[in-house]
Amino acid sequence: MNRCVTGLTALILSAALAACGGGGGSAGTTGSSTTAGGTTTTTSTGTGSSSATGVSTSTAGGTQASTDGQISLSLLNSGNVATAQFGATEQGHAVATVTGPTGAPVSGVVVVFSQADASLLTLAPASGTALTDANGQARIDFKASDATKAGAESIVAQVLVGTTTVTAKKGVQLSGSATAVAVPASMLFLDASPTSIVIKGAGGSGRSETSTLRFKVTDPNNSPVQGAIVNFSVSNGNVTLNIPQSTSDAEGVVVTTVTSGTTPTSVVVTATAAANGSATVPSSTLSVSNGLTVAGGLEVVAEKHNIDGGVTGTTTKVSAFMRDANGNLVPDGTTASFTTDFGAVGSSSQGACASVNGTCSVDFRVQNPRGNGVATVTGTVQLPGQSTPLAASVRINMSASAGARALSAQGFVATTLTLSGTCKDTFTLFAADANNRALAAGSTIAAQAPGKGVTASVDGGTPVQDVLDPNFTPTSFRVTLDATNSAPLCNAAGTGQATTSFELKFTSPGGISSTVPLVIQYPI
Repeated sequence: MNRCVTGLTALILSAALAACGGGGGSAGTTGSSTTAGGTTTTTSTGTGSSSATGVSTSTAGGTQASTDGQISLSLLNSGNVATAQFGATEQGHAVATVTGPTGAPVSGVVVVFSQADASLLTLAPASGTALTDANGQARIDFKASDATKAGAESIVAQVLVGTTTVTAKKGVQLSGSATAVAVPASMLFLDASPTSIVIKGAGGSGRSETSTLRFKVTDPNNSPVQGAIVNFSVSNGNVTLNIPQSTSDAEGVVVTTVTSGTTPTSVVVTATAAANGSATVPSSTLSVSNGLTVAGGLEVVAEKHNIDGGVTGTTTKVSAFMRDANGNLVPDGTTASFTTDFGAVGSSSQGACASVNGTCSVDFRVQNPRGNGVATVTGTVQLPGQSTPLAASVRINMSASAGARALSAQGFVATTLTLSGTCKDTFTLFAADANNRALAAGSTIAAQAPGKGVTASVDGGTPVQDVLDPNFTPTSFRVTLDATNSAPLCNAAGTGQATTSFELKFTSPGGISSTVPLVIQYPI
């Protein structure tokens, strides 16, 4: 008896709605409502809308709602733009969005996609099913099953939400092509960009872990073939082939991409036409190398280690050299940052540089504070996921040129040179700054003895060469003294002794001069 009353009530409500225009529904819309085992199914097939109070509502534009939830359907082209028009070889995407009664996305439910005429479209996956994600979206791909056929088709998306099955539908217009796809006769490799990629995890600014490769399909007349299916393969498993199959465009071009793994290698991608296995071609060799800088693979050096500390603004280049764990130069764009305890380093915009061919440079500049005259410049490279950067340093001597002096072999300041048993001899001395460290590279040394009757000359060690050792050891130079014409006259066999003098003049690259007098003792 209750079932009869329920049915009668439904008929009365239905008739009342029909008399009022169906709640605003337009002509050409049909609807159905079936209750079985507690499940209500509603279907929208037209362009208008229909309603069944307390059960479900279907809306134009590929959307249907019920008291348990709603499904909407969108069709997107390869550029993810909504459209109903698709070319003969174009791949489209059907995206169903499922929401609950409150409008929140419903994840983890299976959406079943289907079509009215199975001969017009090919669905991928072939099962036509997809699971909704966290956004409530399920997605499949579709394209024309025959590029020569044109026509209209409908894609249907159906899902069970709560106890209600809701369905949405969208129309598809296929343009078709004038002729069937020509059988490919040959394949051409066009290019790869870039031709060298970095290993996985080493990507970043200016560094790519993925390369795009292009091939071209041609017919026997060397004309491009549109719509040809091409399969791709790689020569080894150390890379990931992202697009194993593609369809040629109007220019006959197909595209695939590969992504690096964690191992340096070289790889070749081969393209083969599905319709003609003899139409195949390999790409050029793609290299996978260049990892991140490793401990022990960072070195910091200075162009000059001894510079004129007496002239503010004097500069020298400081460079970072970087390699990875495989001995390869790090990728271009690897950043090295620099700091210093004395002087200044870097530029006004940044104290860092980006590598090219595994190295990059900044300027170190002499200025206050000078400290004790030795600056330590440290270069660092920050690695992803590491809290402590890799570091290496170099010491730079800001030579105190104003106090230049000559040292004896024993390291004492030289004041007297003795000619013993001879009137002419050569002495080895060492050129030092005021701190007994090496003079600035490029400094000059000259000897002079005006009006003394003594000839003095510097025969070696000038200009001063750069010193690379960390202690900045003073460099040697040779002075030749000839007292033959001195007054009184020198007598090599004499037992007496006389003295005279000469001067050493040290001049820094910045023009700072120091004159040092030395006494000469000779026999008479």
